[in-house]
Amino acid sequence: MPVTENVVVRKLQEGEVPIGALATDTVHESHVELLQHAGYDFLMLDAEHGDFPPDRIASICRVGRLARFPVIVRTFCTYRHVRRALDLGSLGAILPMVDTAEQIDAARRAAFLPPAGERGPGGPGNRHVSDVRRETWAEMEAQFAIIPMIETPRAVDDPSVFDRPWVTACLVGPYDLMMSHGIDLADFYRPGGPHEAAIRRAIDGCARIGKPCGTVVPDGESAARWIEMGAKLIVCGELNAMLAAQAQRNVDAIRAAAAAAP
Repeated sequence: MPVTENVVVRKLQEGEVPIGALATDTVHESHVELLQHAGYDFLMLDAEHGDFPPDRIASICRVGRLARFPVIVRTFCTYRHVRRALDLGSLGAILPMVDTAEQIDAARRAAFLPPAGERGPGGPGNRHVSDVRRETWAEMEAQFAIIPMIETPRAVDDPSVFDRPWVTACLVGPYDLMMSHGIDLADFYRPGGPHEAAIRRAIDGCARIGKPCGTVVPDGESAARWIEMGAKLIVCGELNAMLAAQAQRNVDAIRAAAAAAP
């Protein structure tokens, strides 16, 4: 195979729902294997909020490439940040707080070689291709998942900014969306509440322009509910949060059993 396949892109094109996990605080190469064995499709590596040095990002992306398990870096929507993520081996970029044509244009310039963009490829990301012919790079660029995040009122109200051929899908950032809309924490994901309504508007707006849209959820039950409401992309669970939640369930069960024992 001349280039690394991105199962996220393929599944979206085929109408399936890719499932990702989020790594914000800590990440290890073994997480790629564990997530893949669990049935996840990709890892969203958070370089927006997480403090991961370049060599750590490159190492996680390298293991993902060898395992054929996409690692997609969330990074700021600037030419410098997007290009750096791709050079380190990310199979695309998840871009927070995007709501202008200028931001989308910066992502295009950073992700694609001339004439479509201004990227000069280099770094570990070059190992996604078997050679450096222009035709091979075109195949590689088709595997990049360029995913802007909908987190502002402007992005919800005017999704036309995402109607670009190089935008693969959109992803709602539920926490920042709640904050930017001035929605109370008590309404976070509440059925029938303003937060749910804003996310549904984002998903429906993307559907009108032919772009799949999904959201970030804490668990599978929440994911199933959003898929019923039209979500086409799911990021389910942050690694440390999933560990903490399962640990709490284990401890609660053990203590309940110990308290009930004769």
